[in-house]
Amino acid sequence: MSIRILVVEDDASIADFLVRGLQEEGYGVAHAADGDEGYRRLQTESWDVVLLDCWLPKTDGLTVLRQFRQSGGAAPVLLLTARDAVADRYAVSIAGPTTISASHSHLPNSWHESVHSLGDEMVAAARC
Repeated sequence: MSIRILVVEDDASIADFLVRGLQEEGYGVAHAADGDEGYRRLQTESWDVVLLDCWLPKTDGLTVLRQFRQSGGAAPVLLLTARDAVADRYAVSIAGPTTISASHSHLPNSWHESVHSLGDEMVAAARC
């Protein structure tokens, strides 16, 4: 069974890049284009890994993440953000991501590399 990844990203070109790249690596991938849709899918479907943008329409990514964690959601979350000020990184870190990527431009070229860069624990958790 393939690892299931939810990509919550409102920028169509970034979302397409992420979805196609992950699918090419053999992952099962779905896309949500705003925070409301992302949260609904997190609550109604089972995901092994979540890629979540901070800046989303309707409900921002940090709120989605907080609600997900408060409802008992335990899936590993890679939070994508351009926020890099110390105060912003603190606010992001207390929302409960598994890991943070400080910019879309820092995404690795290889999807195999990107999943493994999430850490051995996340990959192991995603396979359970």
